[in-house]
Amino acid sequence: MNTTLRLSIVFLIGGLPLLGQNVLTRPTQQCPAATQGLVSYWSFDESSGLAIDHGDGNNGVLGPGVTRVLGILGSGAVSFNNTFGAFINVGPGINNDFSFMTGITLSLLTRPHWTGSLFDYDEFFRKEDAGNGDNRILLSFQNDNGVCCPDGAGGKGQLLSFGLNIGGIYDELDMPLDGMNGRPTLAQLEDGNPHWILATYDSSTGVKAIYVDGSLRDSKTYPVGTLISSGGTADAIIGNWETDGFAEPFNGIIDELRIYNTALTPDELLAAQFTTVLADIQSSRALGLIRNPGIAKALSAIVTAAAKALSAGNNRTATNKLDTAMSFVRTQESKHIDQIAAQRLLSELTLLRALVTPS
Repeated sequence: MNTTLRLSIVFLIGGLPLLGQNVLTRPTQQCPAATQGLVSYWSFDESSGLAIDHGDGNNGVLGPGVTRVLGILGSGAVSFNNTFGAFINVGPGINNDFSFMTGITLSLLTRPHWTGSLFDYDEFFRKEDAGNGDNRILLSFQNDNGVCCPDGAGGKGQLLSFGLNIGGIYDELDMPLDGMNGRPTLAQLEDGNPHWILATYDSSTGVKAIYVDGSLRDSKTYPVGTLISSGGTADAIIGNWETDGFAEPFNGIIDELRIYNTALTPDELLAAQFTTVLADIQSSRALGLIRNPGIAKALSAIVTAAAKALSAGNNRTATNKLDTAMSFVRTQESKHIDQIAAQRLLSELTLLRALVTPS
């Protein structure tokens, strides 16, 4: 089976975007995890208009505080300016598909600029259902020093929080950004490099978990079989919280946001990131930015080999293949690959390499 993916290629030269578009067809079997349990996937690669959901059509309306910028992975991303207008409203979910019971995965790439100040909250994703948000789905930065508003469930200090109603009670996994026991500090997340945040819950194990850059950083265990309560008519918001008058805006860049109705592992999600890079290679070739079809084919073969090595559990081989791909791009830059396209591909391959070999 094939899917059609519309990509908008954005190159920034002197701060001004040069736009091109192409329609690509690629086989979904390149990446089974990209569609297994997929509810929504926002690549943010469009040059304008709605944020298109490549999963189930939960397209997002961008507020005035959101701008399109060069992508962390793929051609585009969205930048939130920490104002009331910094939001993307993706609606309540077509056919209530933001309703989860047995599992959930939220995955995104980010360059955050959260202040970390007391009572400053920056939302990645939030959906507020059932009265006072009893069926809330939340992934956010928080700092309320244990005086959580409004639910009383918060931890102390600077946190990355993942909240769900599990077993009829709303509860948050509040990961301190303290640098202890493998957890990152806020400074490490704001070092200028992109970071991958992955939050999951699996009722079959009872484990709620937060991963950063492919490594498990914090977790909490509930009784096996405990289900999620979620879903309803409230709009889901990327980068803010609608109920409080858009008063918890995100500050920074978000890219490649995916939501699944099952708990996936970092390796399974990495396969989806590889597919994005392969699509970017195809798009660059279609737009003439990779001028020699043999070069595009060779580069795709190397990246595909890296993806296969990763799926086989051979991270070292995957890393070596990605090193080969980066070297290949560097040797072909300006000769057979447009310089700006080459730099974008190098940035994407560098990110993949970092995620394949987590710290």
